Amino acid sequence: MAPLLPQLKGTVPGQLDPLQRQRLLRVPDSSLAFACFDPYTADASASQKRPLGNDIYVAKRVVLEAMPNGDISWRFVPKARLEDGASDEGVWPRIVSICGELLECSQEQWDIYKLDPAYNCYVRAVPNLTLITKATSISPEVTRSTVTMSRLPRSSIPKVGIRYRAEKEEPAQQNLFEPSAKSFLVDFIISLSRKCCPTKLIQIMSTVFATVFLRQMMSTEKLTVSFNYFSVSVPL
Repeated sequence: MAPLLPQLKGTVPGQLDPLQRQRLLRVPDSSLAFACFDPYTADASASQKRPLGNDIYVAKRVVLEAMPNGDISWRFVPKARLEDGASDEGVWPRIVSICGELLECSQEQWDIYKLDPAYNCYVRAVPNLTLITKATSISPEVTRSTVTMSRLPRSSIPKVGIRYRAEKEEPAQQNLFEPSAKSFLVDFIISLSRKCCPTKLIQIMSTVFATVFLRQMMSTEKLTVSFNYFSVSVPL
């Protein structure tokens, strides 16, 4: 006689994964119940209204959460993924592989794992076993952290783009002249001021500085400025 497999049954979440209760229950002391959605519930004439052979409603499972204060809420249980060749989720209880461990699983526990975002539920075609595996998507903890970050005040978010533009608007100062060139130009200006009128001096110096800037961009080591009667060489 083959040994009996461990049974996983009941409506209490977290029997194998203690954190499952935190992911499913909105209040620690609330309880879950499961049922099949039937649009003819509490209708005495349902046997006359229900079309023959229409059992679609049977596949619609609902979960009810009862709060300690007496409030009850419900929603539909999501469906599992079906392999090609599997027409539905099958009958329960049956053997399921949960993260590699074989257990006899009840339909209520199967519904609990379908509700848990930390797991994937996959129904394979007969004779293959149904699988429950850890989800590979982003965990709920990471998702909540992302939401928290997105709600940070705007003042706390680094303004990288604005700081970058400010740096571009304030370029670093460049030295157009070496110290020796500066000393030479000072002596040259003093000498010209003694020989030329102010208008001519301004014209000469404008030409010198414009040419220095152009040569600096061309990485020239020496600058030669030619005038009508003389030329000046300035080391850069």
